[in-house]
Amino acid sequence: GFSYLTNKNLLKEIMGGKVLLIGGIDTVKLHGGKPEDVREDVRKTLEVFKDCPGYIIMDGHNVAPGTPVENLNAITDAAEEFGRF
Repeated sequence: GFSYLTNKNLLKEIMGGKVLLIGGIDTVKLHGGKPEDVREDVRKTLEVFKDCPGYIIMDGHNVAPGTPVENLNAITDAAEEFGRF
């Protein structure tokens, strides 16, 4: 998995379509933000990787204790809405 701090465009340019890429969601927003913040982050991340085979959107294995369930649900909801290419 990769962190939200990773340069997504550079990662896609170098590794996109060659390996499975997992991650990208801002875990600070995930833990302390609102569902709308998470939703927008998912939308922006999917926009970068929309033409990248083998990309899985998720948190990069860093969900902090106390992360609101509503924010986790926002990942799924946004992925279903924006993740169809």
